[in-house]
Amino acid sequence: MKNKKALLSAVFAAFMLLSACGGSTQKDTSAQDSSTTSQVASVSDMTDVEDVVEDSMTPITGDKVKDGTYDVTVDSSSNMFNVTACELTVKNGEMTAKMHMGGTGYLYVYMGTGEEAAAADEADYIPFTEEADGFRITEKINEMVTNDTDMMFLCNPNNPTGTFLAEEELRVILDHTRGKGVRVVLDECFMSFIDERKKYTWLAHLQDYPNVIVINAFTKLYAMAGVRLGYGITWDNEVIARLENFVQPWNVSVIAQNAGIAALDEKEYVRNSLAEIRKERAFFLSALKEEGLRVY
Repeated sequence: MKNKKALLSAVFAAFMLLSACGGSTQKDTSAQDSSTTSQVASVSDMTDVEDVVEDSMTPITGDKVKDGTYDVTVDSSSNMFNVTACELTVKNGEMTAKMHMGGTGYLYVYMGTGEEAAAADEADYIPFTEEADGFRITEKINEMVTNDTDMMFLCNPNNPTGTFLAEEELRVILDHTRGKGVRVVLDECFMSFIDERKKYTWLAHLQDYPNVIVINAFTKLYAMAGVRLGYGITWDNEVIARLENFVQPWNVSVIAQNAGIAALDEKEYVRNSLAEIRKERAFFLSALKEEGLRVY
């Protein structure tokens, strides 16, 4: 049980990133060439150490804090990652911080300067750790929804990970946000690429979830990014009326309207495109696995 208490503390940490290679796939680090670990991030990827202590701050030690786990805020000025969450655990006078970093543009982190990182033993590096759920959005996201949360944006299928929430998985999240009064914008722009997509789209459930707005676009399936044609659907008429007060008078051009009408008649194009994508997806995933890459 986490103690939701305000904690005044100053945390000093100098992060040195060691390999700038990452993405939706990740090589097994046990099979890497040892030379990889000698690659220290370039100067442009580093950030200067800043003195964050202010005159009004009072340093405290672990023996002055009650045992427990506290949520603390940690900021990073690195352009490689950000600290998404941090838990400070106090036990028997000792403090330990567990930080969660977003971004996979690194393989290791080192607590020290660039010179120290280059000379350090590999055993002193902090390795990149994959989330156990394989970067999937799960019901754990509900823990981030509080009474102060106004809106949540979800992509289903997700971009760029490509993971997908089945109906029951999504329902757990949307039930929670509905109970909290949180508006959810559900981006289904990649739904057209899912087999049996009519079975998984949330459009059929909007009447029961007036807090949800489903958005979609012609951008992906029809390769029409330039004409800027898309739409949103919700059961909440009040939201529709409020949005109409802010929309531009001519927000969809004549070209976009006619392109959209023509695209909807392209049944054969859609069938051929989806078949080609399925074939190439299987080939691409197989090739990545043959190279020893883990595909999520």
